[in-house]
Order: sequence, then structure tokens, then C-alpha cells
Amino acid sequence: MLLYVKTNGRAVSKFSTRIVPFNEKCSLQWFGNIVTMDWWDDLWLNEGFASFVEYLGANVSEPAWEMLDQMVVDDVKPVMVTDAGVNSHPIVVDVNHPDQINEVFDAISYSKGASILRMLQEILGGEAFFNGISAYLKKYEWSTATTDQLWDELGQVRGGYSVKEVMDTWTLQMGLPYINISTAPGSGGITNVMASQHRFLAHKSLAYDPNESPFRYKWFVNLDYIDGNEYKTQWITKDQDSVTFSVSQTQPVKFNVKDTGFYRVNYPDTVWRDFAQRLNQSGPNAIPEPADRTGLIDDSFNLARGGYLSYDVALKMTSYLDREFHHLPWDSAFNGITYIKDMFLNSGMFNTLRKYILTKVRPVLDKITWNDEQSSHLEKLMRSNLIQLACDFSDTDCYGNATQRFRDFVDRNISIPPNLRLHVYKYGMSADGSEADWEFLWQRFLVETVPQERVNLMYGLSFTKHVWLLNRYLDYCKDPTKILSQDFFAVVTYISRNPVGNSLAWDWVRNNWEYLVTRFTTGSRSLGRLVPSIVDKYNSRFKLQEVEDFFVKYPDGGAGSRGRDQARESIQRNIIWMRDNSGNIKDWLENNLADA
Repeated sequence: MLLYVKTNGRAVSKFSTRIVPFNEKCSLQWFGNIVTMDWWDDLWLNEGFASFVEYLGANVSEPAWEMLDQMVVDDVKPVMVTDAGVNSHPIVVDVNHPDQINEVFDAISYSKGASILRMLQEILGGEAFFNGISAYLKKYEWSTATTDQLWDELGQVRGGYSVKEVMDTWTLQMGLPYINISTAPGSGGITNVMASQHRFLAHKSLAYDPNESPFRYKWFVNLDYIDGNEYKTQWITKDQDSVTFSVSQTQPVKFNVKDTGFYRVNYPDTVWRDFAQRLNQSGPNAIPEPADRTGLIDDSFNLARGGYLSYDVALKMTSYLDREFHHLPWDSAFNGITYIKDMFLNSGMFNTLRKYILTKVRPVLDKITWNDEQSSHLEKLMRSNLIQLACDFSDTDCYGNATQRFRDFVDRNISIPPNLRLHVYKYGMSADGSEADWEFLWQRFLVETVPQERVNLMYGLSFTKHVWLLNRYLDYCKDPTKILSQDFFAVVTYISRNPVGNSLAWDWVRNNWEYLVTRFTTGSRSLGRLVPSIVDKYNSRFKLQEVEDFFVKYPDGGAGSRGRDQARESIQRNIIWMRDNSGNIKDWLENNLADA
């Protein structure tokens, strides 16, 4: 969405805070309405634009929220995880069947679409980017357009390449690259750098055919960095495996400035350890930009998860976190830690992980406390992540706080601050919730009219440890007067996230699949996403076989066909991960707990 305000024949874009050419009446422009994609294969022109521009608008309205940096943790990095699988799909994808239409309403169209637009804006510069967007909207207003027509209006990028030439490598093939950095000392205090591009896969052992891509999984990468105090860029084109150049400093350079590029960066082991040591010695000030710390943490965890980097390096990047008081790095750490937690949840290694993570979480949460009312927006987001980490790792103080607030709410009708409600309902119900408490939340849910509070209550109800209450909740899902159809899939998914409820939800879905297909049809993308959302953390061959047996019994995946392939691939990767990493992580944790 773009809001244009008419001023003397020109328009001020409220979201870009700049003057752009526009000669008609002021209007509220919605991508998809004023200009609609020509066919479903270009769905991203609607959804990717909408997802990107919402950040621009919020950033102008609330600059303290750092929305453009938040985009890194909310959209860019999460969709990289999806796109790293071999069952992803290009942004522009052939659509020849109604089920395929529903399939492409996914993170690739929305989040990856937004991410590459953000990257293109950085490459072109704001002036050229928004001039091109304005020309595109004006030229095709009240009509349809294609991706190529958008690229035509945006012209050329620095270096003389056309936008189409560059961006086709990001829209017409799935996946993303990682840039492998190697360094060598040069004469006169400079450092020689070789940067090579490779396809980043969720695990490096995954097999794929490079000929299935028109570009053989090579991209135009605008590698940017700060050399001293100077911002510099270096192209790696689709025809280049690597480039060499020099930087004028001997200290490690962090590439992909503020992580605006849709690629990961891997450094030599010594450089990773240098980053970690500098953070450990000097705290966050060693790498001043929060988005850069975020990118390093996220890349290290995902490179380790994929087998490109030792997990002891990724874990070393967490050593300084007890002094980190910015939301963004904690959000990336939260995701990396949560994956390990999910893999270790039913193993003997969970307690060792728990003890280490709490040494990092407790000091920060103790300092910012549970007092949410006077906090900044970013501190509230950070507090939410820290509470979830602390309680998920069975911290006594965290559970005590949640339980006390839960009892105050249920027994004495004392209000809970809005940003804490989901956690208080969840952990209060999990730790201390009786049948009477469950019924109390249920009655509140039935009369609640605020959508977000309904979600909070639904979530809390899903985390009782009493199996018979979860069975009752699942039975309620079949009654639309109790659980609306629009809430059905959320309830089943929430129950599956409860360690007590996962097997229950999985059994229930398998036993009721024919009912679900009759009610929602296989064309429902929500139904198509249900099974993957339940099973994607499984990490044993026994569970993989259960999933395979279900797919054999019910082969019509409909709008969930690609989701099934992704779920199968995810479980297979989890099995490999447990085999390759559990021992090394256990050893690192034990050594670092001994040193603490």
C-alpha cells in the first residue's frame, strides 16, 4: 500500500517520505487493486509488495520501532529457512491448477517477495527505486502487469546491469546463495578477500540438479560491506563463481551490511571466533549495529544447522548474550536455540542445554523484569522472547511469575498487561491449571470479542497438561458454535505445540482425516498446512514412517502437496541433524557450563 498526498502536481509518498512523480488525484494505492498481477504466477506482485510496504509505513509512523531492521527477523531470515529446502519454489512459478493457486499463497510469495524488494531498494537507492515504482503504478493503473513490466520501469542498477537481468536470478529460481569468504594478508596492511557464491541448502548433503534452474543456481549478488568508515559494494554476477578484492583493514569485515541482502555469509573459522571473542570481551558495542549482530547470530546458527559450520562456533556467538539488551539479536538467538530445544526435548541432553541457556537469559530478564507497562516497543518484544525461553527451560522464577499472575487473574480478576497475557495463560495453565481454571478460560473465550485476546485464550487453553481437557477441546473443534471454522486450524496447531498434546493432535488428525477433507476439501490451503505444522519437528525414523504411512493412505495432498514434501524433507533433515550434531553440542555445553 502507498499513500500519496497531492502537492502542486506532485505527490509525497507518506511511506517513503520523499517526493515522487504523480500527476493525478491523491489516492490510496493498493498493490493488487490499482495494478493487479496478470496471472497467478505473479502473485508476489500483490503480496510481496504489500508485505514490504507495510514496513515502510510503520517505519515512518514509529521510527523508534526500527521496523526496517525488524524486517530482518520477521521476514527475511525466517523465509530463508523455508527457501533453503529442495522443495521450495521460485517466486514466479507456473500455476496451472486451482490447487496450485492456493499453494503459492505462502511465505515465498509474501516474505521472500518483500525481502528481494528491500534488497533491490538498497541496490538502486531510494530515489531510483520509488521513481520506478511510481512509474509502474501510473503506467498500469486499473490494469494488469507482469514482473517483467515492473523490471522495465525500474531500469538499471549500478554497474550497468538491467534490473531484469539481476532480479530474474532471484525470482525465476528457488533458493538463495551463501557467500563463502576467505582472506589472506596483503602488503601495506590490506587484507585480500575472495568471495565465492554457492547455493545454500538446509543441509549441505541435500541432492539437487543444477540444470533444473535456468541460472544453475547462481545469482547476481551485490556484496556490500564497510571498509573503515566507507560503504563499498562488490558484484558477484550469475556468471561468476567468485571474485577477489582487497579491504584496507586487518580487523574482520562484516559483509551484508545490516543484512539487507537475501544471502548468508560464511567466514573462515578464525574470523567467526574473532567476532565471538570481540562480542564476549566488549559486549554489543563491538558490533554497534543490532541488525549486524542479528545477521551474524542467525547465519552462524543456520550454517551450523546445515553442516557448513561447527556448532561450537554458533554457540560461541551466544556467549555475550547475558549483556545483550536489544530485541533483534535476541530474536535470532531465540530461533537458533529453539530449534536445538525442539530436537533435544525428549533426550537426556535437554537439561544440559537448559542450564546453559538460563545463564544467558536470567541476567537480562532479571534486569528488565516483567514490568511491561513503561517499556519501549522493542523491549516488550525482547521481554516476550526471554519469558518464553526462561519458562520453556523450566526456570523457577519465570514459572513463579506466570503462575502468580495467572492466579491473580483467575481468582481475583486482576488484569494482566496485554503483552504478557499469552505467556501468563500458557505457562499458568501448564504449571498450575486445574479443570476449573480451564473452564474459566473457556467461558472467557466464548464471550471475548477482541480478536487478539481470543487468540491468547485459545493458546492458553491448548497448554493444559490434562489430556482429557485437550480431548474435550479437540471435540469442540467439530462444533462450529464452539470453535469457529476460522479458528479450527489454529486450535489443532496450538494443541500440537504442547509437548503433552502433540501426539494427541497427530492421532486425532489421522483418525479424522476423512471428516476434515469432507468439511474443508483438499483445496483448502489451511488443511494443506495442518499436517506439516504438526510433524515438522519430528526427528526419528519411527515418526518419519508414521508420516509416510499417512501420505500413502491419503495420497491426495491437494493444496498441501508441496507442504507434504517439505514436511518429509524437514523430518529427514532433523534425523541427520541429531546424528551429526547432538554429541558435539552436548560436549560444548558441558565444557562451557564447567567454565561458567
